Amino acid sequence: MDARRRAREAAEAAIDVLRSEGYYDYAIQAGVSDADPPQATVNITVGPRSTLAPAALVWDGAPPTPPLSPPRARPWPGPQALPARRRVLAAEGRALTRLPGVAMPTQPIHPRQVVIDHATHLVEPTFRLAAGPLVRLDGVKV
Repeated sequence: MDARRRAREAAEAAIDVLRSEGYYDYAIQAGVSDADPPQATVNITVGPRSTLAPAALVWDGAPPTPPLSPPRARPWPGPQALPARRRVLAAEGRALTRLPGVAMPTQPIHPRQVVIDHATHLVEPTFRLAAGPLVRLDGVKV
């Protein structure tokens, strides 16, 4: 049935869109109408939008001194702003960009872990990093 295949593909595409926008507690039902010819149908219940929780930073080896605080929790932006997966990547980027302030080169250790807590509607990212040795710079001449 071509209509069943189209309904299934449309449901899979809808799931991708919902998840990328921070909606993880959705219900989707793909089906086929009784019309002749049959029509593909997809019923979607969106559910609540999840919130980005504070990111956890896990260090491979010794953490930097002074310690680096995790990026702050932020609600998902409005519909015109970044998709959910880009928000998680942006939080990882904020953690990495704050490290030059402590003068320790770092590198992300993948994979990052992102847990979706359906009870609290939180997206909880964990970033794994390695801190290099403290970098000392001599005078700068301009």
